[in-house]
Amino acid sequence: MPELASDVVVLGGGGAGLATAARAAELGLSVTVLERADRIGGTTGQAVGSIAAAAGGPPDSPDLHARDIIALSSEGTAGHDVLLHAYVRAAPATLAWLRSLGIEFLDPVHDDGSSARRLYNALPHAAIYVRTLEQRLRSLGGQVHTGFTASRLLREGDRVVGVVGHARDGQEIVHRARCAVVLATGDFSGNDDLKQQHLGMAYPPINPHNDGSGFALATDVGGVTRSPGQAGWAPELRFVAPSGSSLLRRVPPSRGMSRMLGHLADRAPRRVFGAAVSALSTTYLAPSPSVQDRGAVLLSGGGNPVSWVSGFDNGLVPGESYAVVFDRDATRAFEEPDAFVSTAPGIAYATLADYRRFRRDLWHACATTEDVAARLWARVDRVAEALTGRSGPFVVLGPARAVQILTDGGLEVDESLRVLTDQGAPVPGLYAAGAAGQSSMVLPGHGNHLGWALTSGRLAAEHLRRHEGDRR
Repeated sequence: MPELASDVVVLGGGGAGLATAARAAELGLSVTVLERADRIGGTTGQAVGSIAAAAGGPPDSPDLHARDIIALSSEGTAGHDVLLHAYVRAAPATLAWLRSLGIEFLDPVHDDGSSARRLYNALPHAAIYVRTLEQRLRSLGGQVHTGFTASRLLREGDRVVGVVGHARDGQEIVHRARCAVVLATGDFSGNDDLKQQHLGMAYPPINPHNDGSGFALATDVGGVTRSPGQAGWAPELRFVAPSGSSLLRRVPPSRGMSRMLGHLADRAPRRVFGAAVSALSTTYLAPSPSVQDRGAVLLSGGGNPVSWVSGFDNGLVPGESYAVVFDRDATRAFEEPDAFVSTAPGIAYATLADYRRFRRDLWHACATTEDVAARLWARVDRVAEALTGRSGPFVVLGPARAVQILTDGGLEVDESLRVLTDQGAPVPGLYAAGAAGQSSMVLPGHGNHLGWALTSGRLAAEHLRRHEGDRR
């Protein structure tokens, strides 16, 4: 079979994989990225684009960032203190590196549960990471191959020396790695068996390509997967995506656009700028359970009311269709300037009016409970009972479904991102980054998963250059 060789082979073309590849190329290593999907981007390409970093100086600090993450965890622990502190210490340098590549960020804002302003939003959206890192990699001679399905890791003795798999045309190919293979294959949110095993439930994934295949590859050569169980990321409710390309994704993720939006953000009031961004990002913002505090009601597809909360015991059923219903009084309440259906802290605030303007496929006016029932294809008596005491006209936002955005848990790694065996010894030549290299660490709070993906990718490249560079 054909063989190709480079210093580093990165399996996975999302944020973590591209950060690894771009930084490794900057350090003088030849790099090949192998992506299973037809295009690069992974889960990073579907994000709003915020990362967390304690980069503003006192009173913020990496230690405070770590304490905030621990405080937000449902178990009161980060699950892996070594990785957590490696992340928070290195995140500010990652932010500086991304800025040096031409990515513009809004000034930091507060997130719920943060003790300081440390949430940085990339402009125009998360695809700027993908585009910028790919361009940096290619400018330094790196290669990217999409449509590649890995079947096994190649070993010589106990050392991983490459990846064996099939190209888009079905041809079997060996990609040899003179220095190391880096697994950046994402989490297991697309693997029902692993979700049942580690979470006890299997909600549909946002990114079905995150099927846990990287964990299986590593297990075959001695790696071990760790999971924090339900201390990790809980499912959430998301409106179904529109057909075709969203308005947000039509904004080109170029450095020129990033600079232009950064210039605008410096001069426009934050609320005005946030309103403009919300017009672009209603596709990606989830409805919040807090809408119930202003009178909105969540109904199942059968017309039954749902007690909807955040977390694993959220009252949502996998595969069920839902709708958020606003009666006359709730609709009026959501005309208030601080009444948001969805938020992305500091950058986007989607109101009921935003959904009417920009997601007409979700926004439905209903005069009576009978109209609501017809919209839901539900029994009229059930809807009437669920809306007892509420007066029309009604607004129905839906359909929405419970989905698994992320799963915490990944391969056991050391501080250098080397994959470890169950005895704690590194698997020679094998590293992991992003969700694949997250071990049992939990990362609650906005911006930490994406921050970890980009930071761990950068660190993996720097560590492997130091540990494996003499093998070129």
